[in-house]
Amino acid sequence: MESNIKIMSGNNIYYGRALDYCLLFIAGALLLSMGLKAVFDIDRNFDSWAYHLPFAAKLWGIIPGEAYLLDGYWQPRFDGFGLLGEFFQGFFWFISGRPETANLVAYFSLLIYFLFLKKYFKIPLHLSVLGLLAIPLVQIHATVSYVDLPSSIAMAVLIMTTYRSYVSSEPIKTADLIILFVSAAIAANMRLQFVPIVFVVLCFTGYQLWIKSAKVYFESGRNSWLLFFLVALALLVIFATPIKNLFLHGNPVYPVVVKIAGIELNHRELPPLEPSIPGNDLARPILWLYSLFETIPKPYFNGWSIGGGQETVGDQFGGYFGAYVILNILLLLGLSYLNWAKETKLAVIAMVLMSVVVALMPSSPRLRYYMFWMIVLVSLNFYLICNLAFSVAQARFLNSRNAGLISASVLSWVIIVTQGVYVRPYFYSFEEYYKKHVDFVLLKQIQDGDKVCIKIPREHEHWLFLYSSVFQRPLQYAIKSGSTAEDCNGWKMLEEVKVGS
Repeated sequence: MESNIKIMSGNNIYYGRALDYCLLFIAGALLLSMGLKAVFDIDRNFDSWAYHLPFAAKLWGIIPGEAYLLDGYWQPRFDGFGLLGEFFQGFFWFISGRPETANLVAYFSLLIYFLFLKKYFKIPLHLSVLGLLAIPLVQIHATVSYVDLPSSIAMAVLIMTTYRSYVSSEPIKTADLIILFVSAAIAANMRLQFVPIVFVVLCFTGYQLWIKSAKVYFESGRNSWLLFFLVALALLVIFATPIKNLFLHGNPVYPVVVKIAGIELNHRELPPLEPSIPGNDLARPILWLYSLFETIPKPYFNGWSIGGGQETVGDQFGGYFGAYVILNILLLLGLSYLNWAKETKLAVIAMVLMSVVVALMPSSPRLRYYMFWMIVLVSLNFYLICNLAFSVAQARFLNSRNAGLISASVLSWVIIVTQGVYVRPYFYSFEEYYKKHVDFVLLKQIQDGDKVCIKIPREHEHWLFLYSSVFQRPLQYAIKSGSTAEDCNGWKMLEEVKVGS
């Protein structure tokens, strides 16, 4: 970029710097606005109140385990799912005393990734902010209490660090090892679907570690047992959740069913139904492509939601903005054509391998589960634009400034389509949410020391946690859900009558 500045006139230099400052201001304003949203807006989505926040409260003792009993569906998930995301959410809730701050796990994970790209890939902060927030699902998940974004950020860090180990001729440093370990541990212990993907990536990482470090270590005659011990300890931590599930429940992916050598392991639930297109029986990888490019029912974009888009088939498909996906794929191919260097070769190989793995994964058309795919694609393109050598003529177009302008344009379109609901704070507090969704007639029937069984409509089951004693201090009582006397097993039976919205 410095060589480009030398051939510009003084006016162009001034104009270029002014444009850079403008893009930086836009990126900063967006981050500030979304930060306020993360801190002050309570997350109203189903999963957050059905299990993320209850799990977080249990992990940190915000509510005693016996005061809120999970039913036969959620308890096995608490026992088997990776709970690292909820652990971090509970930390923010515990230190602040406000459930709204559980949103900060997703928001801070994105901020950390921006800094990671700046330090290790020399990508300007404003460029990564504008480019990644232009991905609708990233923008949507940055201020909610889901774990999809933080887990995908960890996965993206692991993949990008592994890519960097192949691109760089330098030995792998201690800081790189720490980043690889932490990112792999977070990804694998935050989302069970990532366990096999983490394993695949670590195989590629391990090859580089052997070539660049371990091989030399062994040849030097040093104590190899120490290295084996450290590697084994790291793997135990990284794969702690499936190892724990295997020993406690006899199934590494408990509570989900899995068959090994034809034997069905202990489980409590079947895998969720795969997304489908009505009238079309298509293989999972084909459905992933439909979802990736958002060709159902409209080409390239639709109204996006927490789960995706495509209202005619539910919230199962889309979420990356199909036109933006196409733009980034064409950009990667174009960069490779203009400079088929080591960096571009490895970037293309990484994307091809990643695409094959993700397309075959369970529920791959639900793009929110695998956001790291799009995050890595955008990150690789920015890295190549900011660091690859181009001719003077090519550099006039392929530079961080133009990439920032295009990203800002795409981001503007996404904000227009979504009416800005995911980037501006509404200051909708927990107190307002609570008053709107709790049946106070039912609440008045609960006395200190009661054991209460609440019958609540299926569509409102995520509001059950709102009736818990954590929000009724100083009362202390226990609640659980149930619709029959058998479910309640002698507990006081109450029924929600108010229909919230």
